[in-house]
Amino acid sequence: MVIPCEGGLGYALGRRVTSKRAFEHRYNTSYKWLIASEHVNQADEIIDELRKRFELDDVTYFPTRVPLIDLNLLIGLTCVARGDG
Repeated sequence: MVIPCEGGLGYALGRRVTSKRAFEHRYNTSYKWLIASEHVNQADEIIDELRKRFELDDVTYFPTRVPLIDLNLLIGLTCVARGDG
């Protein structure tokens, strides 16, 4: 699966110069309410929940490949079901 680095500095900066800017210009309203309803969980929260139920077989950060949420836009995860019943 691929999740956004929601809550990270890079993702927030990218949003500010792309979708937020375009949305607010087009609709003349705040973008904050839309993001609050669409992106309710931060990337680290999602990963924590996945670790409770799956083994994370592979985790790839994009575009920098540095394993820090703040420096990336997306995280690719390969999850494997736990064999503990």
